[in-house]
Amino acid sequence: MAYSLGVEDGDSDKFVINYGTGALGAAPALEIDGSGNTTVAGTLASTGAATLASLVCTAGATFGGGYGATGTTISTAGVLQTNGAATFGSTLSTSGAATLASLVCTAGATFGGGTGSSGATITTAGAGTFDGIIKTEDTTEATSTTDGSLQTDGGLSVAKDAIFGDDLKLLSDSAVLALGEGDDATLTHDGTTGVTIAANPIIIDSGGNLTMDAHTGIHIFKDAGTEVLRFTESSSGQVTVKLATDGKNLVFTDNGDATNMTILDAAAGINVPGEVQTTKIAYTDGDDAITIADGGGVTTAGTLATTGAATLASLVCTAGATFGGGYGSAGTTIDTDGVIQTNGAVTLGSTLAAGATTITGDTIVGNGYSLVVGNSAQIATDVTPELQYLGTANDDTRAVWGRWSNDAVGSQLQFLKSRNTSIGSQTIVQDDDQLGRITSYADDGNDNTHHSTIISFEVDGTPGENDVPGRIVLSTTADGAPSSTERMRITSAGLVGIAMTPGGSHKLDVTGSAGLSTGTAWTNTSDSRIKTNVQTITGALAEINKLRPISFRYTDQYLSVHDEIDGSKTYHSFIADEYETVFPNAVSTQGDLIKVTPAVLYDRDDDIPDDKSIGDVKTAEISETLLTDLKQFTPHDLNMFLVAAVQELSAKVAVLEAA
Repeated sequence: MAYSLGVEDGDSDKFVINYGTGALGAAPALEIDGSGNTTVAGTLASTGAATLASLVCTAGATFGGGYGATGTTISTAGVLQTNGAATFGSTLSTSGAATLASLVCTAGATFGGGTGSSGATITTAGAGTFDGIIKTEDTTEATSTTDGSLQTDGGLSVAKDAIFGDDLKLLSDSAVLALGEGDDATLTHDGTTGVTIAANPIIIDSGGNLTMDAHTGIHIFKDAGTEVLRFTESSSGQVTVKLATDGKNLVFTDNGDATNMTILDAAAGINVPGEVQTTKIAYTDGDDAITIADGGGVTTAGTLATTGAATLASLVCTAGATFGGGYGSAGTTIDTDGVIQTNGAVTLGSTLAAGATTITGDTIVGNGYSLVVGNSAQIATDVTPELQYLGTANDDTRAVWGRWSNDAVGSQLQFLKSRNTSIGSQTIVQDDDQLGRITSYADDGNDNTHHSTIISFEVDGTPGENDVPGRIVLSTTADGAPSSTERMRITSAGLVGIAMTPGGSHKLDVTGSAGLSTGTAWTNTSDSRIKTNVQTITGALAEINKLRPISFRYTDQYLSVHDEIDGSKTYHSFIADEYETVFPNAVSTQGDLIKVTPAVLYDRDDDIPDDKSIGDVKTAEISETLLTDLKQFTPHDLNMFLVAAVQELSAKVAVLEAA
């Protein structure tokens, strides 16, 4: 092999190293042109570092030990394979596939035709836009926000559907899963272990079973945050349906809101407006020993026995009936003739059929129920009394209370009043409380609600234990008046007032005039055996002359209390203050001048409260003291002194006549 070194003539001005035969060799092995470009006909090997402005290989190129031996290989197809990092000062372009262990770009990077041309673009800020699929084949599970095959430090926006092959977790407390453009429906974590679903409406459409599993056994239904209904399962497996609001019924309706069944509040029962339709209800062993037929009839093949209560609208026995142990054994017996014998109380929910009934024990009619004798229904007055005794003749309109006992005690009609609202409990009454009343009513051609007379028993003072002062008030109704007016009162002190409230020292006070039958007079007990220090009155004429008879009219103030006095008339009397100077023992203090505005009672034209009735007090009596310690005199002494004065005058006349 021959080598030659020379310079080519011509335009190229190359420096050439040839190899082969001939003066300059057959072929150039190394050429260096005038621009410094170097061409090597074979492999260029360097044991040290080589710095090249440009390297063009017509065949493949190997650097280091080549790819796979801590080096780099570039094939004739332009495929670059390297075991280390590759750094490019400008754009790296490839028309084929590129496999890189690491790619560092000091500027942006474009793959394929770039974004919008079936490619991808990565900006210098790290934002990547891809026209194709982003796929990671890593299978690392995600247990937090900082692990897993795909991670982002910000939010994740997906324009189309997102499909997850396993769990979807929202790790923050009070996290919200919102649906709809305006977050119309939400699932909100409550910060602990619960979740709230908010949507309007909420429709659950299940092609199979729908299971709601509450580990507490309680299912609660609310309306706008307020509980209305709950289902509760007890430890024994029983399920309770409970309304949250007391006093409400549980109503079942059809599609047209017509009520089919109502479960009433306070265990009041079940109300079914229509029929409960069935062919029959029979004892389940198949022998129909007891049958409830359509229409309600109950038929038993043998004895009907019950260990609990039984309420029957009608009971027909072809033989006698025994209840409990029968009569004589804490029970009841009804024979075939209809005679009832019972050791206990008899409670009737409807009218007792006609016929004689003998009861040897207590008979109790429940509160709110009536006992009517003599009629098939109650009669109303101003109210509808529960106890009524009605009839059309003497015998069936009179009641007798009789007592047969070897003592001085007779029968009693008793009234009882308490301020307590529970029967049998104690709360003391108050002054002016009505303890009882006897009222007479009449049919006025329209109704029975107007009373004619009243006898009222009332508290007359402050009551205490073993101390209940009382009064009796008698009232009558005047012709044309709608209600009664008080006519007479007997107070707790035993004072009697007619047409007025009694007071002062008199046992009997009368407003208006009082008269005696013709030929009669008030009498005084005047037996000599009851008198001592008896003396004849002397100087009577002188005492009589001290008196000043007057004429007068009553003041408007006095007339405002005594409307029975005619204020236009002139009256004659003495002034008690002057009368007292002559007859001091005949003048006393009557009491105060009190103006009483009578109580107003309810009549049938009033709007009467539920706890009141016609004749009850609507507005309480009002008392106003106008004057105190009014003086009064008795003319009794005057009568005796007038007789003595006449006797003195008679003696003087006799002397004059004898002179």
